[in-house]
Amino acid sequence: MFRCLKCGQEYKNSTTHCANCGSLLYDQRNDTIGYEKPKLSLDKKFVLKMILLLATILFVLGIFSLISSCIDNSAPDSKSIDKMTNKEFNQFMEWKKEQNQKDYNESSLNSSK
Repeated sequence: MFRCLKCGQEYKNSTTHCANCGSLLYDQRNDTIGYEKPKLSLDKKFVLKMILLLATILFVLGIFSLISSCIDNSAPDSKSIDKMTNKEFNQFMEWKKEQNQKDYNESSLNSSK
């Protein structure tokens, strides 16, 4: 049995606070006052919150990138026509025809309703 340094009350090794005065007790095993488990500091809490926020943002950005990759982005690069090679120009014209055909089909379907 040990005694509280402040009031002299006896205590067991496993207690951390004096039952009489409430002060932290001297731990004679490792020569420290009080031997409670250290609480998480505000800095660590802040870091944990920031990590959680970053993980949430990355998750949301991942969802948006997944959705955008599913959307048809088949338009050719926005090079000027002057800088296109013949092959690129022909591909652009084919794409433009397909887009015009889709637009025409959609407009004819909407007008028939």
